[in-house]
Amino acid sequence: MLGTAPAHLWETAEAPPGMPDSYIGELNWVTERLGGGDTPENRERFAHGAAVMGWFERGLGEVFTTGCTDWAYGLEHDDVATVTRNVIGRYIDLAADRPGSLQ
Repeated sequence: MLGTAPAHLWETAEAPPGMPDSYIGELNWVTERLGGGDTPENRERFAHGAAVMGWFERGLGEVFTTGCTDWAYGLEHDDVATVTRNVIGRYIDLAADRPGSLQ
């Protein structure tokens, strides 16, 4: 594990610009299915969690994971962009050093 951070599920009202009008926020979806209803009490109950960033090797392969699907939304922030550049750079360097790697 490389790091952890607080995480927050988006409500419908917090959707990034450009989302379709039919978008249902993750928080609203979770509270409906796991909490039994999309209520203010359930939104508070499920609003906060944790994100994990990890890296592991298995055989000749390596995997980096952010444990989320919304990483790209954070690329406008310097810290997220820096981590992303570092990870991509590492894998480019590793591929260049391995004979027979696809390039």
